[in-house]
Amino acid sequence: MKQLTFLILLSFAILSCNGSAENTADNKKDEHAGHDHGHDHDHKHSDAEDKGDGIHYGLKKITADGAVQSADIIAKLEKGDKLEEITLEDDVKVKGLKSKVEGTIVEICKMSGCWFTFKTAEGKILHVQMREHKPTPKEWAGKTVIVEGEAYKVVKSIEELRHAANADGLSREEIAKIKSAETSYNFIAEGAIQKK
Repeated sequence: MKQLTFLILLSFAILSCNGSAENTADNKKDEHAGHDHGHDHDHKHSDAEDKGDGIHYGLKKITADGAVQSADIIAKLEKGDKLEEITLEDDVKVKGLKSKVEGTIVEICKMSGCWFTFKTAEGKILHVQMREHKPTPKEWAGKTVIVEGEAYKVVKSIEELRHAANADGLSREEIAKIKSAETSYNFIAEGAIQKK
């Protein structure tokens, strides 16, 4: 139950940030037109370091070797082979796999850079968060990034989705329209490189 509660809360955190704070590659130019706010500007550059092969960020310095595309990781998660137990925040354990993924950031949390997403050619989304909730530099929107860490998926049942919709105050008609489970693909990164 603790695991399910944590995963639902994590999904809500991502969605609530998404609803109020999107920053896509299309609007990142507007953000850089001079609307930085004091401490955010200072913080977002403090941990990023240019090592020659790109700008490194996160708890661990990684290399670009062996990175695969997000579609490959999502396919492995869907297949379910060779998954191992990984530990999320609060010692919540899920089945996932250690991996290194390369992608272009299509969306990033505008408030603090607390998450970003890669999108496959088929339209599937891989949600990425840095370990210990380190905020990613927001100027990475639209950039090619490599992350290393652990991938996992969360499946929310129709019952869970309807319960959440009810808690959000949706009407009975809107709740009744929820007729399929929802799968999200997630990645907890130890380190990242923004490629040059």
